[in-house]
Amino acid sequence: MIEWSVAIALFMGASWFSFQMQSEIDAGLEAANKMAQEQNSAITTFEMSGSVMKDTFTYQGSEVLFMLRQVEKGEYEMSVDDVVFSSGINPEISDISVIDVDATYEARYTYTTDGRIVRIQQFKVR
Repeated sequence: MIEWSVAIALFMGASWFSFQMQSEIDAGLEAANKMAQEQNSAITTFEMSGSVMKDTFTYQGSEVLFMLRQVEKGEYEMSVDDVVFSSGINPEISDISVIDVDATYEARYTYTTDGRIVRIQQFKVR
């Protein structure tokens, strides 16, 4: 009888452990899926202080390169250190060597009256 009790206890413990591991794996896969499938360079989350929204943000050079995808789609126009990337331009044929992937850039936004981004000006923070 003791052997059966021990066997049942071990089986229940192993079952509970595998359930917990599966829950952790599922949560990790779901988080990875959200990061890979739902990312959009046009959406930026930030903390707002009161009701005032600041018009300048800082980005790494790799993030600036990622933002060129939206320029290619025609979402907005972007300039990096006075080099203009017009809306709808193909970044693969443009000179993107002005973007230093290791640098930090400060962005200034220009909006339409309905709040849509029209232009982003990126300046390297020295």
